[in-house]
Amino acid sequence: MRSVPAILIACISLVTVVRAQQRIELSSGTALQVREISSSFIDPHALAIDPEGFIWATDRETGIVWRISPSGVSSSVGSVALPRDPKNQLLRAGLFGIAIDPDFITGSPYVYLSHTALNNKLVITKRSFDGIKLGDPQTLMTIDNVPRRNGHSMLMLADGTLLISVGSFDNSDPTTPGKLTGKLIRMNRDGTAAESNPFYNAAQPQSPNSYVYVYGQRQTAGMTQIGGNHATLAGAMYSVEPGAYSFDEINRIVPGSDYGWHKAAGFCKGENRGTQCPEATFKHTPSSVAFYGSDAIPDWKNSLLVGTIGWDGMVVADLNDDGSVSNIDPTRPSDDVMVTDEDHLIAFSHNSELERIRDIKVTDDGRIVMALITLGESRHGRIVMLENPAVHFPTSVNEERLLAGAFRYGPNPMYDKLNVEIVHPFAGAWTLRLTDMLGNTVATERFDANTSNVSLPTSALSVGAYMITVADGTKSFSAAVVK
Repeated sequence: MRSVPAILIACISLVTVVRAQQRIELSSGTALQVREISSSFIDPHALAIDPEGFIWATDRETGIVWRISPSGVSSSVGSVALPRDPKNQLLRAGLFGIAIDPDFITGSPYVYLSHTALNNKLVITKRSFDGIKLGDPQTLMTIDNVPRRNGHSMLMLADGTLLISVGSFDNSDPTTPGKLTGKLIRMNRDGTAAESNPFYNAAQPQSPNSYVYVYGQRQTAGMTQIGGNHATLAGAMYSVEPGAYSFDEINRIVPGSDYGWHKAAGFCKGENRGTQCPEATFKHTPSSVAFYGSDAIPDWKNSLLVGTIGWDGMVVADLNDDGSVSNIDPTRPSDDVMVTDEDHLIAFSHNSELERIRDIKVTDDGRIVMALITLGESRHGRIVMLENPAVHFPTSVNEERLLAGAFRYGPNPMYDKLNVEIVHPFAGAWTLRLTDMLGNTVATERFDANTSNVSLPTSALSVGAYMITVADGTKSFSAAVVK
């Protein structure tokens, strides 16, 4: 009798997951699955992925830092105090960017964070991680005159330096020497200016100009760098930036360049205006960007995936070999040259509400991780993973099953088939059995010890909950799955 409640609890949990999942059909026939892995957020803002595959997320509203396993177990590992204005309790600071030390598991277990304060300051901190909690913050830099609720993304570059966006108040600061607002700044992991910065002054290494990487920026919302193994664009960097009312931009980051704000905006159409021109413009209010270089979703290989906060979803910008954006029409208005068909503008929704995208990251195996929010009666956020079931071997939505059992399984929910992978091989022959909740066997197969990956047809099964059992005569492992 004790096993029945456990099964029911598992089924209830899985049904909740089913309601949160979506499928995305691309015109090529590629079918992608959206798998919710965490919903512990009010306003998730920035994501990072550590070398062990754990997803880190900041909650802008609460100041909590989360660490999430790929299968969805969330842990609060620390927080940043975000005081409210005593005169107006609706006003508060925000927790924004996050980056993981490249030597995180080999001697430097540090996490880097950016948050704002009520007195218009941007604070960059560094905190150690002991495997459970973040340590006390070490302040690397404090910057004055920074908008309290805008931008402030962080990117750990391939050379181990930090690139940080610093917003402005739409004034002359972005092009004013000696000010860090309206710039991208680059620092070493100890907070000192990188000596290879374009305006580095060896006589004044702590001067603002020593930190400046590019200038003339309004509110850079996200940045990405292409990996070193790319054939033509190794190390190339891109950013996205929302305009004041339009002229949202995709920019290629060129050290030392002036991006024109606030005197210039929009697509250049070939003229030389003395500033770095955007690769493309659009009207969807970008929030983040990630380069997609994997074969896992061939439709988007060599593309920039741009998150937006205008309820429009994800903009896909295809890149040419020279790094320019191919899906643009330069004859269109200069504030909107991007061409987006159904494969290049992907909407996301939850419980019939359109979602905004706060951040996008891509895993080593080509999965896409997103921080999404809805702004209905109550703000709600979640982290999802976009996968190609034809390529990505699906994993359980339940971490406990993964750790305790000898197999992985998916997709969950299953559609026309159930894939099972034996993680710890059996010594002899083993059996895969699928039963319904009444204990009736609906499918069973027997395999030899050398077989570790199998698929079970499930298209004929009725919608409902089932139990998977894998056994070799001496050991037995089970997990719940739904259709």
